[in-house]
Amino acid sequence: MKQFYSDHVTHAMKMYQRRPNDPTKATREDIAACASVLDNMTTNDANLIIDVYKDGDFPGAVKLAAYAHGVHESSVWALVDEFGRNFARVRGLL
Repeated sequence: MKQFYSDHVTHAMKMYQRRPNDPTKATREDIAACASVLDNMTTNDANLIIDVYKDGDFPGAVKLAAYAHGVHESSVWALVDEFGRNFARVRGLL
């Protein structure tokens, strides 16, 4: 089930990866929240999350990341859910 904060997480990860030159205050806070959550993950998990959010085709990106990292697709979905919840907590959405 899609959570109310899922689109916010997706947008924040795009901004985290692009690092705009003149970000708004909200974008800076989103980037900091992404960095905070990723820093608290293992390197492999953080890289997997970054790979998932690189592509615009989310279900396809999950499939590709699972294949590339040699893990089951359901494990990637669980990691994406965990990342989203942790991001939402850091940003005060939960």
